[in-house]
Amino acid sequence: MSSRHISMLDTSDLAKELTAFEEDTAALAEELEEAREEYAFAVFNGDPEEIVDAKLNGVHNANGALRAAEDSPECAELKALACAMGAVAWQERGPLIADGSWVEYVQELVSGDVPGSLPDYVEIDWDATARNLAVDYYTVDFRGITYYYKKA
Repeated sequence: MSSRHISMLDTSDLAKELTAFEEDTAALAEELEEAREEYAFAVFNGDPEEIVDAKLNGVHNANGALRAAEDSPECAELKALACAMGAVAWQERGPLIADGSWVEYVQELVSGDVPGSLPDYVEIDWDATARNLAVDYYTVDFRGITYYYKKA
């Protein structure tokens, strides 16, 4: 199926994007734990105040980086999408087809089922066909656009 005019998102790409966010967040959590340990070690050892302060500053910086990653709007959007689509198999649901491209997508989807030599007086109502096929799809809003995706 050609998708040159159809606006779609690949859910497997979105799943990879979410995984990257989660991996980055896990790495930042590890950095925060290491900074806390270094600070505790400096306090325990009675290191000079400027070293203890530097270690405490490292804890604050690592904590800020972790909070920023956890509060990322992009990450929140992807998590909400995964939740809305069913977190376990959401990336296996096929493409997300933008509402504005739905009729064209349906037209390409069923074009193989329509004989190529229809008389000129036969007209196919693609809007009605798209509405009829929509019962086999769910919709989800993502980044301000409504998308269709195949029911499991």
